[in-house]
Parts: sequence; structure tokens; C-alpha cells
Amino acid sequence: MRKWKRVLSILLMGAMLAGNVFVAAPETVRAEETAANRKGFIECKLADSDGRATYLGSWGGNVGDVCNITWTGPEANQEWEFREINTGVYTLVKVDSQKVLTALEDFTVGQRDLIENAASQQWIFVEDGEGYYRIKNVGTGLYLTTKRMAPQNDGMGQEKEIILTESAESDAQLWKPVSSGYIVSGIAWNNEKLYAAVDGGNITAGTRIITWTGPEGNQKMVFRKIDETEYYQILNFDSNGKLALQAKDDGEIVLENSDETNQYQQWDFEEVDNTGTYRIKNAGNEQYFTTPRKETSADRYSVVRTEELEMGSASQLWTLEGAVLGEMVHPEVKVMGITITSATEVTVGQILDLTATVEPTDATNPEVAWSIQEGTDVLTLEGSTLTAVKPGTATVVATAADGSGVTAFAEITVNPVMATGIEISGAPATMTIGTSEKLTAVVTPESTTNKAVTWQSSDEDVVVVENGLVTAKSVGDATITATTADGSDKSAQVTITVKEQEYTVSVTNGQLISDKTSFKAGEQAAVKADDPADGKKFAYWKDTNNNQILCYRPDYSFYVMYDMALEACYVDDDAEVEKGPTITCTSLYDAGTGKMKFTVNRSLPGGYTIIRHGVLITQDESVAYSDNFVHGTAEVKRATAKDNTLLGTYVVNFKCNLGDVWYSRGYVEYSYTDADGNEQTDIMYSNTAVCVAK
Repeated sequence: MRKWKRVLSILLMGAMLAGNVFVAAPETVRAEETAANRKGFIECKLADSDGRATYLGSWGGNVGDVCNITWTGPEANQEWEFREINTGVYTLVKVDSQKVLTALEDFTVGQRDLIENAASQQWIFVEDGEGYYRIKNVGTGLYLTTKRMAPQNDGMGQEKEIILTESAESDAQLWKPVSSGYIVSGIAWNNEKLYAAVDGGNITAGTRIITWTGPEGNQKMVFRKIDETEYYQILNFDSNGKLALQAKDDGEIVLENSDETNQYQQWDFEEVDNTGTYRIKNAGNEQYFTTPRKETSADRYSVVRTEELEMGSASQLWTLEGAVLGEMVHPEVKVMGITITSATEVTVGQILDLTATVEPTDATNPEVAWSIQEGTDVLTLEGSTLTAVKPGTATVVATAADGSGVTAFAEITVNPVMATGIEISGAPATMTIGTSEKLTAVVTPESTTNKAVTWQSSDEDVVVVENGLVTAKSVGDATITATTADGSDKSAQVTITVKEQEYTVSVTNGQLISDKTSFKAGEQAAVKADDPADGKKFAYWKDTNNNQILCYRPDYSFYVMYDMALEACYVDDDAEVEKGPTITCTSLYDAGTGKMKFTVNRSLPGGYTIIRHGVLITQDESVAYSDNFVHGTAEVKRATAKDNTLLGTYVVNFKCNLGDVWYSRGYVEYSYTDADGNEQTDIMYSNTAVCVAK
């Protein structure tokens, strides 16, 4: 993996400043970086009229006290030494004159001899982004700014005077430190370093690059970062920045006129394992600076080429002597330990931001990556955000993001959301024997993890309860209790009074032969029709609930299975009442016995003979309400009565399961003699009654 890509620029030995606030330099600095101050150039963001970079220097290369200007380069008179005198505070010493850049009273700058502790000679670098800085004078608080001078003899006006102004959003105040130094091969000759050199010292376009002992003047290079890219130009110092190293089609590396847009003049420095050793890759052919190894160590001469990557080859390893890799970036400090500081106990539904601290505190990359080692069903992770899903334990892992491999583990316990209350809904104040009601327990809060409850009846002889279904067994009072099952011991109670099931019988045009109007299920009752008015005669009894004819006699006896409304009906005295068979069916579920009761009442006129009669039942609703609800259908069961009297009631008790739904229908098959004296047979079916076991 490629390590941190360091920008080739002069190391300013500490963190720069933002605005007017001083920021302390990082504590970790390479020993060799502190051994000596660094040399290099200060490039202005404003380029020359022909697009070439301009650098801070002295007018005409003067080593006296004259003011400073920007000019194309880099040239020898533009080279500076950066001396850090306090954290983030520098003196800028011109290499050729050994004089110091100084703020003057007329808001210009010049070269002056060093004055001890003079604020006018102290400068700080305020970072602006993309490798550029505003250079601020400590004494005046003003910034180095380029100012275009009057046109020179060439009419181009390329020279620009340096003045001091207030801070402003202007490229004229933006500067980039540029490093200079030597490229040293990983292969030595007789234990002497081999440097990238210009063949024969010939500083002209087309001259190839070789390795040779040194360092010598023609071997000095300037490393200029290309804006908004990761690449650099490698400029020959002796060419005054006009010639750059370029890869040819045949792989040779030669000097060519500087053109930073030419990919074959763009070089990428890939650091090897944070050692300060680099592979140098060309952007054009994506091949690497290579010094072919010779057969004997006695040969110090070798043509430098670009070749395919060869891992582990010393021929492709290079160091930089004098030049410093880094845009104020110090060596990477790896993470050595992690401590998870976030909570380790949460409840279901809770969201937690995981946190951790790393050691040492100045680790270059203190970020950690989070993952789940065990318990992916217990919680989920998105980045560092944990969401508790269900009760249990899970192990989360914090892994250092810097590739050090350091990890830390924490066991996260997810607790359930406990109930804080419970209420019972759907409970009636009273019930009748044999009926059932479904109760619901509402547990709060809504987020309670375990909403299960247990049910209990105070008297199971009166009512029984199972999963909230209450069934009335006998007359009395009972208390139903619902208790949370999650260990919170929250409970709620309701009291139910059980009464016997009773039905009412109302009579029109007649009398109920009883001292009461309400009856228990299955209890027998009787009615008698009123005497007919003059000119009228009794015709039949009917149930006004369904207009079904029940009986053709004034006296009618029956079993009460539902609320009934009976009416005696009359016709004119001379009217003919055609009497026929009647049959009705009712059904009732007895929760006490777990049986359904099917009751058929039938009545046939005199002269009729019953062949057979009874009850048909089915669980198929599509059959129950169709013409197929008859004898002989596969889905229909049959029970036949033995009593064949013309007037009677037939009751069938049928064992069933809770929740069953059955449909019943009475039938009677009979014979009679018609008006022509012929004997006929027929069958009659009653209404369909439905019964639910609940």
C-alpha cells in the first residue's frame, strides 16, 4: 500500500498558522530534519507572462541591500535558507548573500544583515490550501505581495516588485516553498553514493541522465509541485529552471525544455514503507526511474532509464539528499493502543455512537474502523453508529485505520425494554353461561421488548381464561388477572359476573302460557292464540323475525333457543288455509360441555305420515347456503330421529373443538294423499343455522 504521498517542497519545520493565530509545530520530527535548516525557493502563484513560474529573489542578482523582486527561475540568486528561530517563526536567509529578508519602513522589503531578535526579520507562513501560504511579517503584521513594475526593455514587464500589504484574497499574496537537492541511487559504487547527473555536465536540451559520483553542481535538481496534481517537475538547477527531466519513448531520461503540462515531465514519488526511500514513477509511461545494475561494482557510470516496476529491486530505489519530502508533514506516528470509551450496556432500540481513544495521543491517523465480531443479530453497525436490535450480547471491534493492525474489543450487552404498565381491554361486565369473549392486554410502552402476558382466573368454576379467551362456565363472579411475562411484574385486573343465558319470547294475538317472558336456553314454552274475531278463523303461528310459519294449530309448544317474536295469524272464515309441514332449526354452543346443540322443531298436518326426519350438519359454508345442503352430499353429516310423531322436537348434541364453525339444517321426509287420491312423498328442509364454538 502506498504510504502518505509527500509533496516535494521545503519543510517549514512545523505547522503553519491560520489567520493571525500561532499554532504549535508537531512534536514528532525526524532527527535529520532538525540537524540543519533547509534550502529552497519561494514560488509565487502568479506566473510570468509566458506561464513560467516566478520566484522570490534580488533585483539583478544583487547581493547588496537592494529590494527584492520576483523573476523566472529558479536561479542561484533566488535560493533561500529557512531558519526556524521559534515554533513556526522563521528568518529567510538569501544563500548567495547570507543576508536576511527584512520588512522596510516604506512597506517594501530588502536584504539586510541579521539583527538579533528583530521582528522585522521574522516571518510566519499562514496556510491557504493546495500547498500555498501567505507569508506574514511579525513586526508589521503585513504580507509579502507582488506588484507589477513598469515594462522593462523587453516590453514584457516580467519583473514584479515585492511590497507589504494587508491580507487580501489575492494570488499575488500566495507563495509555495519549493525544494532543491539531489537524487541518490540505491546502488553505490565502491561504497560511494551515485547521483542522478547530466551526462558530461552538458546543460542543453536532449542531454541524457546518468548516474555518477558527486554531488556536483550539474546534479542539483529543483522539485516543483504541479498545481492540483500529485505530480512534480524535476528541474535542473543549472538550467535556471528552463530544462526538466523527461522520459523518452525508448525509456531514456533526458533534459527537455520545461513544460509542466507534458505528462512525460511529470513524476510521482512513491515512498517505500515510510523509510524516506522512494520509487519515482513517470506519469506518461507509468514506468519507474531505474539504474541498471552492472556486472561489476567498478563501473560508476550507468544510463538512467524508465522501466517496468520490479519489486525489491535496489535499482529502482532512490533517496533525496538536501530535498525534504513533505508539506509540513512529519513522519507517520502509528497507533500503538486503543481503548473503547463508549458505553457497553444499551437497551433494545437504543442508538449509540461508539467512541475510542488511541495511544499515543499524537498518532498521525487516530481514526478507527468499527465492526461486529459476534452478535450480528443482536445489534447493527453503520460506521460508528450502533443500533440495538434484540436482547443479548455482542462483541464489537475497533481497528486502527492506519494499517497498524491494533485492535480493541468490547462486549456490548443489549437489555430488553421492560414493561411499565398493562391494561385489559374488551372485558364485558357480565357474561352468560356458555359464551366466550376475547380480552386484549395492552402493555406499555409500545417499545416493550416482550409483550407476552399470563392470564389467570380467580375461580375457574365460574370462568376459565386461555390466551385471553374467557369462557363463562357457571353463575358467579370471577376476577381475571393479566401479568407481564418479562419479569417486570406489572398486572391488571377485571371482574366479570356470569349469568345464565336467557332469551325473550314476545307474543302478538295470543298468550304466552307462562308466568315469565324470558327463558333459559333449551327451556320449553307454549303459546295459545286468541279467539278469532267475528268472520275470522285461526290460520297459523309465524316467527316475525323471519316470517317462517311455525304451526297451524292455535296451541303451539316449542323450545326457546333464541329471542322469538311470535304472531298468531287469521284469515277470513270462508278462506281456505292450505296447511303443510313446518320445520325450524336452531343451534347453541355449550361452553361448559364443549358441545353444540342442534334443535329441530317440526309439525305436520293430520293425514301426513313421517318417513324420516332429523338434522343435517356441515363445516363447508359454500354447501351450507346452497342447494347441495341435502342428503347424499359428501360434505354433509346426518342424524335421524326415531320419534315419528307429527308434532315434535329433535335435539342433537355434537362434540366439537373450540373455534369450530358448523352449519345445521333440519329435514323431514313424509307421505300424504293428494286431492286426487294419489299417495305422494316429499322432503322438506328448514332454515340454515350457524353455530360457533367460542
